[in-house]
Amino acid sequence: MSKLHGVWRQMKRRCTDAAWPGFYRYGGRGIKVCGEWKDRLKFVKWAQANGWKPGLQIDRIDNDGDYSPENCRFITCRDNIRNSSVSKLNAEKAATIKSLIALGCTYEKAGEAFGVTYSTAYEIWVGDIWGDVTETELSKEKALGLFNGTMLPKKTGTHKLSKLHVSVVKSLLYLGFKQATLARATGVSQSSISLINSSKHWPEVKPMPLAFLYARVFNLNREVKQW
Repeated sequence: MSKLHGVWRQMKRRCTDAAWPGFYRYGGRGIKVCGEWKDRLKFVKWAQANGWKPGLQIDRIDNDGDYSPENCRFITCRDNIRNSSVSKLNAEKAATIKSLIALGCTYEKAGEAFGVTYSTAYEIWVGDIWGDVTETELSKEKALGLFNGTMLPKKTGTHKLSKLHVSVVKSLLYLGFKQATLARATGVSQSSISLINSSKHWPEVKPMPLAFLYARVFNLNREVKQW
C-alpha cells in the first residue's frame, strides 16, 4: 500500500468509522469526504498534482468544511497542529501560555488554562509551534488575570495594599513584570508600584519566596505564613 493510499484511508476513517478515537471531531460533527475523493485513484492524482510529498499532512482550510479539492492542501505537521481546532489557540493565547510558563507554571497547568495538552504547551514554549509569537505586556497581564484572587489577592474598595500584595508584587517585579502591568493587576497607581520597587514604601516586606509564589499559581491551597 502506498503512503498516499494510507492518507486516503485515514481520511475516510475519520469521517465514516464511528469506532475511530477521533471520529467525534470529523464524521461525528458532519465532516465528509466529497464524492470525487471516494475514488482512491482520483484522490491520489489530485494529491500528486497539488504538492504532496512524504512527511506532509492533509489539511482542511475551512476547519468546518469537508475533505474536497477546493478545501484541502498539504502542510507540515507543525502547521497542522497550529491550525487545528483541537489547539483552540490564536497568537494572543499562545503568547499568554508563554507568559504563564515564564511565570513558573508547569506546561500542564499552562495548557489546562486554554484546553490544550502538556505537549502542546511545551511545543509553544520551545518554539516548535507559534515560534513567531513572543510575550507582550498584554499577555503578561492576561497571565496574571488567570490567577487573580489566587496569585494576586484582590484589593477591594479603597483599602491599601496588604503585606501579602506587596510581597507578591516584589516577586513579580523580580521576575520581570513591568510596573504598569502590576499597577493594573492590583488596582493601584504605577507610582505606588515604583515606590515599592525602590523600597521607599514597604521596605520591611521581602519578596515572596518563589516556592510560595508558585504554590499560589498552582492553587495548591498551601498556607502562606508570615515571615
